[in-house]
Amino acid sequence: MLKRLQNNLRIFLIMIFMVVISLILCFFFWTTWQDQQIADIAYIQRMASLLIYQLEADPESPDELLSNYEQEMNVYSILKDKEGHILFQSKPDTRTDLDTLIRIAEKSIEIQYPEEQTTISSITAQGGYGKITGNDHDSYYVIPSNIHTKAGNIYSLVLFYEPSSISSLLLQQLPAYATIWLLAFILILLASRFLLHRAFDPTEQELQSHPVTWRNQTMWHYLRIGREVLVSVRTYCLLHTIHHDIQLVGSPQHPLFSGSCLCLLLHRC
Repeated sequence: MLKRLQNNLRIFLIMIFMVVISLILCFFFWTTWQDQQIADIAYIQRMASLLIYQLEADPESPDELLSNYEQEMNVYSILKDKEGHILFQSKPDTRTDLDTLIRIAEKSIEIQYPEEQTTISSITAQGGYGKITGNDHDSYYVIPSNIHTKAGNIYSLVLFYEPSSISSLLLQQLPAYATIWLLAFILILLASRFLLHRAFDPTEQELQSHPVTWRNQTMWHYLRIGREVLVSVRTYCLLHTIHHDIQLVGSPQHPLFSGSCLCLLLHRC
């Protein structure tokens, strides 16, 4: 009985502890996901500032510069001159092609090209970031900007960056979380066995040291029950005999129904 109680308590403690560990790991993952989103936004903003600074210096081949950012930094871009001619356009290996992303970005966020402006400013203007969703529910950060170079050239630059998805981040963090979960499970498995064994050990020793006492108590308990049953049977027998004899003599007031007869009846039972 104590062994069964000990096992039930052990299972209960393990379940409660592992639920708490799972909730803590879920909270850590959600915090990591929020931090990753903030890091992605900061990353694309830094890349945009760096690219604008380099394009303002009138590089010899802007397309080569943007191609390097595409291959090494995964920052995709489309560069146009002030007449709207495309000077460079990335060809990313994404689920949504860049032409579709441009159309979605033009509808979702405000992108002003130099050829569409009535008054063109002589200062480089970088827009804020926006988030768009592709055809396959894939997300992208977008940053538009109008660049004025030192030589007087005017460029329109739109940058795209695909942030980490929650599924890819989960697959990346899953081995670490699984290792922590398994280590916690092994720890509580061993600790619960040790602690419950120490808690139940004095009781088990007490029961093992007095086995005769428990047996005697059980024996006296059954003897007391048997005596009560015997008394009940004798009482029922006595009452039944008295009822039968009363029917024979006709009335308890009959002379034959005397004290001696009553004693005789009692003796018969």
